[in-house]
Amino acid sequence: MKQMPDQLKSIIQNLQKKDFFTVFFSNIIAKTCTFLGGVILVRIFSKTDYGSYAYVINCYSMLFIANDLGGSVAMMQYRGENYKNSELSNSYFTYALKYGMAAGLLSGVVIFASPLFYPYSNSETAGLTQALCFLPFLSILNSIFLSNIRVLLLNKSFSRINIFSTVVNYAIILPVSYFFSVNEAVICGYFIQGCILLYTLYESKKCSHGSVQYKDRLTKRQKIQFIKFALASQFNNSIGALFNLFDLFVIGLLISGTEIISSYKAASAIPQALLFIPNSLMMFTVPYFARNYRNIPWIWDKYKKLTVAGVIINAAISTMLVATSKFLVPWIFGNAYSDIVPCFQILIVSFFFTATFHIPAANIIYTMHKIKINIAVTVVSNVMNCVLDFILIGKYGSIGAAYATLFVSVVTSFLFQLYLITVLRKKTKNV
Repeated sequence: MKQMPDQLKSIIQNLQKKDFFTVFFSNIIAKTCTFLGGVILVRIFSKTDYGSYAYVINCYSMLFIANDLGGSVAMMQYRGENYKNSELSNSYFTYALKYGMAAGLLSGVVIFASPLFYPYSNSETAGLTQALCFLPFLSILNSIFLSNIRVLLLNKSFSRINIFSTVVNYAIILPVSYFFSVNEAVICGYFIQGCILLYTLYESKKCSHGSVQYKDRLTKRQKIQFIKFALASQFNNSIGALFNLFDLFVIGLLISGTEIISSYKAASAIPQALLFIPNSLMMFTVPYFARNYRNIPWIWDKYKKLTVAGVIINAAISTMLVATSKFLVPWIFGNAYSDIVPCFQILIVSFFFTATFHIPAANIIYTMHKIKINIAVTVVSNVMNCVLDFILIGKYGSIGAAYATLFVSVVTSFLFQLYLITVLRKKTKNV
């Protein structure tokens, strides 16, 4: 056997030293558990009940679209940039906590008051969603502490939390769904988030070694800068999240019956789960891009490697899944879902473009402080998605939503790649 080239050995050893494989394989375990848990949940519920459950979760996600108003994202960026100045870095963490709690209060009020303005399809869904009004506080706290672990490059702790969160989620929700009803399955989200938050706090305390001091010493200018970056980032992320949520929202609005919702939810389960591949990669690399955001040659080199690897890996996965989908889908979800195969195939092609070109480029652009282009592309893509959803879902049903998703994925991937390449080439000339 030929010896492994020295360069490849060096790359693998460097990744191993930085716990890349720990993060990546923890995501594989987490997403595998998520996928299997989701399949079991589909089997436990009737098609109607699963549609009801998915619709409640979708309504909650739509109303919690503002999340922490970008606090965790801004904290990662500024804490990462100022990692050599521990006092300033810790101040950003402390301020993010205060900022996040204010965001949680806002989201809680919006969810509680939602029956007054949100177009629920029925009163039962409205009541269940309203009951989740305190959940944003737990979610935001967990998000900020988890982001802090990421920015400190504590990848082993992050991996343990990642696996724990997924296992606890399905260890609780599956038996609750089996023995009780949709109502209890929704409400148990409080207990799940509480368990996850306690473990995240435990890992944070264990790994901090006094590195986090709860003091806010930011100047007014730094706070304004933080808020601007946070709001811009969250606006971009929220508009991006709407891309995934709006399909189900329009299906629920235009088509009566929860079975159509459950069919589309099942069709999108595997493509959505597979996004762990690019997300894992970017989850690991974003802190390094943030630290090297002025090093253009370094960014060029890593960007090219990410793109080549993405094309090879994602093309192989997509081709295999499309080729076997007629047998794979009924085997996984049951014969009741055999009608979702065409929808599934379209969403897999959409996954290829999003995973290979959209996610890596958008994340790199964000670390370079080019927030406006992220917002512009995301707004344009969501306007397109909204228009296409209303036209295509009304005319073709759930498969229309899949076509809309594919079209928008191709367009946004092209725009992000075009902008990133243009910026990198321009900056390279100026170096």
